[in-house]
Amino acid sequence: MTQKRKRYSGSGAGAVPLALTMGDPSGIGSEIISLALEKEDFRQRCMVVGDLDRLRIGARKAGSD
Repeated sequence: MTQKRKRYSGSGAGAVPLALTMGDPSGIGSEIISLALEKEDFRQRCMVVGDLDRLRIGARKAGSD
């Protein structure tokens, strides 16, 4: 028995979230992600994997809180 995979449509109750990593701790990933987290649709569709303190530092550098 084979199962059909659902395609991610980017919306809806059954949508699968996208997991993002911040990358290199000394890189710019935390700044980019903190800016993206300001957008409601990003927060609803994605989850961030990484160090919360590094993300807070990146948010300060990027000018977002």
